[in-house]
Amino acid sequence: MCVCRLHQILKFDKNFTGCKDLQKETCKFKHIEAKEFEKYDCIDWNIRIITRWRKDWLTTEEKSKDFINEWKVITIPNWWNANIKYHDWKFVDCWNIIATSIDENKYSTKYIYYVLSNNIWLIESYFQGWWLKHPNMKQIINIELKIPDIETQLKIVKTLDKFTELQAELQAELQNRKKQYTYIMSKIIEKKYNNLKIDKLKEQILKMHQDKKFEDLYEYKILCEKIPNILNNCINSFDNSKKLWEFIKIITWLNPRDNFRFNMNWNNYYVTIKEIENWNLNFTENTDRLDDESLNMINKYCKLENWNILLSRIWSVWKTYLIKNYMNNYNISETIYCLKIINKELLPKYLNYFLNIDSTQKYLKWNLRAWLLKSLKRETVKNINLILYDIETTNWLLKIFDLFYKLSQDINNWINLEIKLLNKQYKYYLNKLLTF
Repeated sequence: MCVCRLHQILKFDKNFTGCKDLQKETCKFKHIEAKEFEKYDCIDWNIRIITRWRKDWLTTEEKSKDFINEWKVITIPNWWNANIKYHDWKFVDCWNIIATSIDENKYSTKYIYYVLSNNIWLIESYFQGWWLKHPNMKQIINIELKIPDIETQLKIVKTLDKFTELQAELQAELQNRKKQYTYIMSKIIEKKYNNLKIDKLKEQILKMHQDKKFEDLYEYKILCEKIPNILNNCINSFDNSKKLWEFIKIITWLNPRDNFRFNMNWNNYYVTIKEIENWNLNFTENTDRLDDESLNMINKYCKLENWNILLSRIWSVWKTYLIKNYMNNYNISETIYCLKIINKELLPKYLNYFLNIDSTQKYLKWNLRAWLLKSLKRETVKNINLILYDIETTNWLLKIFDLFYKLSQDINNWINLEIKLLNKQYKYYLNKLLTF
């Protein structure tokens, strides 16, 4: 067992200010500029683009061949927060400081990553600035770590890898369920039935719900029998000549943080994009809270009501939430649009589903503005092309979508519970194995 500073066991791809005597060796990796980022992002992929955010992006080897790296590395964002990552295959880097072991036979890069992950609070404290935080690398490379012999390092890595691999499998299953649900919903709304076999769809509905009560199952069997007729009605009763601006008005409240105070003891919530997840609104201990006076101030400009739709307008534009039971104890930040229906021909629940289908998401993605803080303009939202059906057909479609949503949520809740329990185990063993 030895105690080492980070600069003694890792080499970085940059020379840091005031660290010339400490950095005996550096390494070289290729990077892409932030403004070039969209050129490499694509749907069909085999290469990971490592970003400073939690979510990475994807590209192809052909598209990014001039910027591909391949090694065992730890990445530290060069601004924003301490979202450190590990990667050990081909990758493209964007906006990160890259480090790797000075000798993999003595110091496992992945072991060092696990140790740093267990002390993320310390690294986070070395990110300085009010909004665009930057890492103080002079402090970070002087962090002291306890390093056992390489055999012990590899045993610990092997144990912790079992947790991370299982977690990755569960996360992938969660994403596949979401894609499956969105795929079916998109095919139905866009009238693309060629690849959507009705018998398979009915079989899937019944299979997914086989553990429910007989009464519920009977109701779903009846709905399944109606699916062919519902889809035939879609072919004959759609209208794709309308724009969204004909049916909604968009409201948001700009730059409110300068005008009121936040305190975790108050009872009102301030909704940002991080509170909208999987079509739900999730308030956590990290959600900002408002006093009554501040909430009333926002309500004067943006009064939320039942059947309004919240749409995130920066970074993750695919996030939506349909308000059904408004409790008068929250309002939105400047990162959220509030969509209010002004024409009864468009049902709020249908619009919420429509905003999440593949064609709408693709349209929103490719019409973002700015290369860094990507934002969604009002005009972009207003000019969404709608696919509308008569009210009777729309209500039948909503029954199908509601059914699939309920079934997928049942499965998602189970997977999320598994992930939550696994995270508890992982943190326990992470702390246990790395405490000497």
